Amino acid sequence: MWVMKFIPIILTFCTYFCIFPIMATNTIPSTQARAKFRELLEEVDEGKSRIIITKKGRAKAALVSIDELEGWEETLDILANKEEVESIRKGLADLSASNVVSWPKS
Repeated sequence: MWVMKFIPIILTFCTYFCIFPIMATNTIPSTQARAKFRELLEEVDEGKSRIIITKKGRAKAALVSIDELEGWEETLDILANKEEVESIRKGLADLSASNVVSWPKS
């Protein structure tokens, strides 16, 4: 899969910029999800967890916050742009080589 070669970049990018905080992922059957939907929506909206919804024991859907979804979409847009990926690589290489300039404090 083409995205596999970008996994190290994604992980590095997320590490440096803390885009996606670590959160719990809970799995719940669709019948329980239906009964507890408002509660699950609050949990996801507050950034406490992601919810995997199963049907007959198989994952069928995920409930994530809109912020997380938009973050993943933006990350995929960046990774689809070769120039942006190369810019990130160059920036990370500069950072690793301590080839950085500090901004003056105002």
